[in-house]
Amino acid sequence: MSRYHPLAECERCPLYREHTYVPSYIPENSNGIAVVGEAPGAYEHRSGVPFTGESGKLLNVVLKANGIERNETLLTNACSCRPENNDTPPKEAIAACKPRLINELQENSISKAIATGNSATESILGKTGITKARIGPPKEIDLGYGRVSVIPTFHPAAALRQGTFLPYIVSDFAKLNGTARVWTPPQFKVCRTVEDSIATMDAVQATNPEVLVIDIENDTFEDKDT
Repeated sequence: MSRYHPLAECERCPLYREHTYVPSYIPENSNGIAVVGEAPGAYEHRSGVPFTGESGKLLNVVLKANGIERNETLLTNACSCRPENNDTPPKEAIAACKPRLINELQENSISKAIATGNSATESILGKTGITKARIGPPKEIDLGYGRVSVIPTFHPAAALRQGTFLPYIVSDFAKLNGTARVWTPPQFKVCRTVEDSIATMDAVQATNPEVLVIDIENDTFEDKDT
């Protein structure tokens, strides 16, 4: 069996032979930034280039808004073969393609990577749940060749299906230049008894907080005009 890429473990990939391979776009002059998607879609299948079609056009707009040249940016996917019906690539395929992905990041001296979607985030960070993973500053990780700032966000295709994702994508890409307002999840505690509530309030009051939010709920519901 011949591999599509020397470090892609195609022999253990369930997508090998029966699906279209789309190589990464490797810039001649790398800006040190990579955008990592899930897997090739229908447009990529026809063009042979990652992030083409409508999602590619949206990516171009977001990159331009941040002063980033597409032709200097590494464009790749967690899985280089297109799954049937644009299905999510199986975990086995993502794992088989990961050595290829890390090698490309290393050879292009990537210091910042945008992981768009769950598959890309799983491949690079080893976790899923993009809604939670994208919160906060870039995630610093050692990929074996140095520290890389990884920024998880939604895939541009998700914003085309549901427009409410677009502001999050724009905000996350701005983290590349350190211009985004980074939100850090607040600390919270759930009190289930009166005694615990009073003790917690006393402890919080002692810290003299600038902002304190209290949400009181019980097991009854009253619909009254007040």
